[in-house]
Amino acid sequence: MNKKTIHRQNSLRIIGGSLRNSKLNFPDIAGLRPTADRTRETLFNWLQNEIAGEDCLDLFAGSGALGIEALSRGARRVVFVDNGVLASAAILQNIERLKICDAEVNCSDACQWIEQQTKISAQFGVVFLDPPFASNVTARLCRQLANSKLLKPGCRIYVEAAASVDEEDMPENWRMLKTRQAGAVRYCLYMQEQLQEPTHE
Repeated sequence: MNKKTIHRQNSLRIIGGSLRNSKLNFPDIAGLRPTADRTRETLFNWLQNEIAGEDCLDLFAGSGALGIEALSRGARRVVFVDNGVLASAAILQNIERLKICDAEVNCSDACQWIEQQTKISAQFGVVFLDPPFASNVTARLCRQLANSKLLKPGCRIYVEAAASVDEEDMPENWRMLKTRQAGAVRYCLYMQEQLQEPTHE
């Protein structure tokens, strides 16, 4: 007899903005680890002057907490990308229940989704990037993002990754603004700077 896997529902709360204390439900599935409340509070303190009116991208969205927190704090629009069917469905359910209009949910692999964005209608001013730590995809995905047309000049990129990520593998025009570490996890906020054009003498 085949037994169906039962996924329990977990929940967390939005910590600031117009949706403060709203509950988000998300499935209990392997690899889905929402950013801790204290870290989210620190992150949005870092971004307090950057979120309002911005288009945001939440890659490896998981519970959707970072993107929905951004919407709560005045983001103009958030695009969520996650390759998990259950996680994507839960984000969509939370968005519909909270009557959020300015959101788009994509059930897709993050690298493939970036490759498919050939017609850019709007660039992102803030990106949340929280890939599975065991995937070793962080630096490669950051370089892919930096080489795409998706990011505005001055875009802020939040990266939550294993502490072992080599900074030399990150995009050369990403300047680290803030960083913290908790155990084996490192939290960084970068800004994408304009690459200098070569001078011809």
